[in-house]
Amino acid sequence: MRRQVLHVIGILLVLAVSCAAATERQHRFSTSVKAQEMQVLFGDDKKLEQAVAWCQSGGIQRVYLETFRFGYQVEEPLLEKTKAAFRAGGIESAGLVTPTLIGKPSSGWNVVCCFSDLETQRRTRAIFEFAARHFDLILIDDFWFTDCACSECTAAKDAKRVTVGETVYPVGAADWSSYRRELMCRLSEQHVMQASWRVNPKVRVIAKFPCWYDSYQTRGYDVPRMGKIFDGTWIGTETRDYDFGAKQGVPPTAAFFIARWAESVTPGKCEGAWYDPLWTTPATYLEQARLTILGGASESLLHSYGYLSLTEAEGRQWDDVVTKLGLTGVGGLGSTHGPANFAALKLAMPELIELARQTGKRNLAGVAAYKPANSPGREDENFFSFLGMTGLPLVPCSTFPDSAPAACFSMHALTLTDAAQRINDYLATGRPTLLTERLAKALDGTLNLPCSNAVILPSGLWRLLDLPHAELDALRAPFLKACGLNDFHAPNRTGLVLFSDGSWVISNFNDHSVNVAVRGVSRDVAARGYACHWK
Repeated sequence: MRRQVLHVIGILLVLAVSCAAATERQHRFSTSVKAQEMQVLFGDDKKLEQAVAWCQSGGIQRVYLETFRFGYQVEEPLLEKTKAAFRAGGIESAGLVTPTLIGKPSSGWNVVCCFSDLETQRRTRAIFEFAARHFDLILIDDFWFTDCACSECTAAKDAKRVTVGETVYPVGAADWSSYRRELMCRLSEQHVMQASWRVNPKVRVIAKFPCWYDSYQTRGYDVPRMGKIFDGTWIGTETRDYDFGAKQGVPPTAAFFIARWAESVTPGKCEGAWYDPLWTTPATYLEQARLTILGGASESLLHSYGYLSLTEAEGRQWDDVVTKLGLTGVGGLGSTHGPANFAALKLAMPELIELARQTGKRNLAGVAAYKPANSPGREDENFFSFLGMTGLPLVPCSTFPDSAPAACFSMHALTLTDAAQRINDYLATGRPTLLTERLAKALDGTLNLPCSNAVILPSGLWRLLDLPHAELDALRAPFLKACGLNDFHAPNRTGLVLFSDGSWVISNFNDHSVNVAVRGVSRDVAARGYACHWK
């Protein structure tokens, strides 16, 4: 009897520990399988079994099965067979739609669609209905935009009207941003959400926003409206390789900024992030992983199975759809360093999960980085991504930071009609304020400058990354003091994430080790590595 009681008590203790652990943030790693990968690989049962085993051994908990990409919709029997195989292997599956090459092509990028075209709209609706029949969760890849300026789009834009199906909607202004945002939001409501719910009332549909945050509004992304339309949002954090010789490389701190900023626009709606191995090495791939987690994502989608399990040469043996279709700016089946990148991530997964656990229970502290929703960067495009490389701890925000201990303002602020007055009111509080030179010139004569608590940052984003150590320390000092950190010294191309309880994470984006000092304690941070301190 005593043994039975002890056994029951043991079970209860295990359950109690499990429940306590469940209340903490548990980061999920998932992957995706592109439609063409499914088509050319999973007709072979052995290759499908290998994919399931790959997920099981790699800590992958969910797989997003793409039902549509590049004009191809996966055949139903193949999709069902694939779902069943992953389910049998204990891997959860969800749907994925990449809305490319649907009907009429855009006059711009050759993979994007003209969504003003009614037949393209009808085809789009059918694509989402198909996905909703097979999945209770659907993620839309970040091609849910348009850059088309054909005669049909131009006429509708000039007439300030959007037509979706049989319904005509007014547009506030005759510019591309207003037209495209209205078009994509109305399409999202009618041909994605309503269409999906009619087929599957339980379905959740999530929109993924790309990493090029300063161009959202010009191509039809409206984060505030879409955050309300969709059940959730995701962010693309594929910053690629930091050496900027990469075809699409941007500062790695962009991953942190965009994820935190999107959450500030629609609190509680940003659920995950997605990055890929294209134009990265294992070191820079892990940077994407860390910055994604520091950005607050609760799920990391490692796109895609083909990219991460096949080299580029191996992928071409099976299929070269990108070349055959003459597509630009997109990847094929494999990637140069994908298998090596995934091997490195598997080794780092325990520490990444711990990083997510620690990050998830803390609030950011730092300098308010103000970017209003739907604000163009103008001449300050990508400013915040570069600023994050200088060791200033940023707190991305979409509402004016009246109560922030320190703040930085760029050309994005000109979206406000009363920008000068709001900034002057902030300056009057005496709190440290950073202004870009371009913003100061744009508001020349209306800002109360010079001002002892204002710092004007000279133009030239690349020059930011070459500021010498001593100059950076002097620049950062008043801002860090306002944020509660009186002693921090680090060279350029070093990122600092600061938390309200005094915890911090330092990232070294240099190809050599650097020495940093925090609160009098000096330490070396390895090349492309990071250091953290939790309280």
